[in-house]
Amino acid sequence: MPNGQVSFLWGSKTEVQLLMTQATGEVFAEKMLAPGTDVERANVDRHPGVWLTGDPHVFLYRDSRGEIREETARLARNTLLWQHDELTVRLEGELSKSEALEIARSVRRAS
Repeated sequence: MPNGQVSFLWGSKTEVQLLMTQATGEVFAEKMLAPGTDVERANVDRHPGVWLTGDPHVFLYRDSRGEIREETARLARNTLLWQHDELTVRLEGELSKSEALEIARSVRRAS
């Protein structure tokens, strides 16, 4: 996955249940908050993260080439976003925070 990202989709293209995206890079801004968006700190096996709910959101990260990238929620649903070393992982779906954290703790890095 050099200089790129990989996404895993659960469900079907027309009825997505869960989307997980892994991208090389470093999150340096947690969130660009809209009035209807809430953010909470989260911890995934001692790795820093955030739990985003409410209105759609945007986050920024620096990719492995040093370029600033902007990403938006693809499902417009709850999102757990965390940093694992040089990898940024985003998990989106109709999940509670505890369900998202349970899934996140089972994630293994794609290579």
